[in-house]
Amino acid sequence: MKKKILAVVLGLTLCFGMTGCIYEGSKNYDDHSKLISIEGENDLYYYSTTHVVYIVFNEAEFQAGYGYMSPYYSENGKLCTYDTNTKQIVEIGE
Repeated sequence: MKKKILAVVLGLTLCFGMTGCIYEGSKNYDDHSKLISIEGENDLYYYSTTHVVYIVFNEAEFQAGYGYMSPYYSENGKLCTYDTNTKQIVEIGE
């Protein structure tokens, strides 16, 4: 009987332990960088001096967080900047 209970407890522990808890981490980029959030666009930011647009991925699993960013490319495969006057994302080279 003890072996059955131990097997069930061990099985449940492994089952729940392997799924993990993944949640989105904090995105306080204004505190430590020159990235500015683009209104209405989730995960899109522009660099304050160059206005180049970046997509940011920021996640955490248990107590460890990780994230990365990449330049944002348009549907045409071109890098983009953010025009603060018109509040539009513009392809570089237009």
